[in-house]
Amino acid sequence: MSEEKPILSIETSGSLCGVCVYFNDEKFYEAAAHLKNSHAEKLFELIDFVVKSSGIGVKDFGAIAVSAGPGSFTGLRIGMSAAKGIAFGSLLPIIPVSTFEALAYQISDFLPAGTEFIIANKVNLEEIYFAKFRSKPGNKLSSSLSVSSNLEEGSSTNTSLSTEALTKSGLPKEASTNKSLPSEALAKESLIDKSNNYIFVENLKIVDREKYQELKKDCPVFGNAGLEYSDEIILGLTKIEAPRAFYIARWSRLFGQYLMTRNYDYLEPNYLKNFIVRERKK
Repeated sequence: MSEEKPILSIETSGSLCGVCVYFNDEKFYEAAAHLKNSHAEKLFELIDFVVKSSGIGVKDFGAIAVSAGPGSFTGLRIGMSAAKGIAFGSLLPIIPVSTFEALAYQISDFLPAGTEFIIANKVNLEEIYFAKFRSKPGNKLSSSLSVSSNLEEGSSTNTSLSTEALTKSGLPKEASTNKSLPSEALAKESLIDKSNNYIFVENLKIVDREKYQELKKDCPVFGNAGLEYSDEIILGLTKIEAPRAFYIARWSRLFGQYLMTRNYDYLEPNYLKNFIVRERKK
């Protein structure tokens, strides 16, 4: 992926439906709709709006970056399907971005080095997606970037390329064995560790509500599970449950080149568990 080519990024893992045309940190076009269950209706409207606003065509992009989960089953499938359709029609590669990695990347820019924090989003009434991080000095964004009501600034992130590391971060495991990836990618463990601004303290996993109460003690919580189960407030940012599309794009620009793929058939969101339809009890 050429450093000069812009990236089209898509975020649909939660209630936020966001799209960004990213050239660099100083030039980007971004739009979002914060409306539950509106992704199928709004996503292509937002894509059309930001692409037209940017003044370029879809074939001018270097890649499409998409939030790969974990998150809403329906939201992730809508975002991934849109990315695949655009990529296939324009012969562009896709970069799957771990939703929790991008969100930790965004949050860490606001926290002092050494601060431990949790990202916790609800899976269902009884289970929670959980990961714990520690912020550290790294590739922070300039404080001159504009901030909106949803935590609009970011920094940088960490991902290794082994199956273990992909599992830790929430990226699809297929990315570690996808034949479209450069062969040298699989050998570059901790490639970006020197420039990341956080580290994992506890790997991404699913925990039950009781275990979550135990794990979250004495630690700020970000995510929609934090709204229900946590009293911590840091800069009013605990309400954030998903990264901005801007940070999906910036993460992919900095660290996504070894996750880039054109094998769309093998690319699926990472749900961390199988989707099960349950009948409502009468």
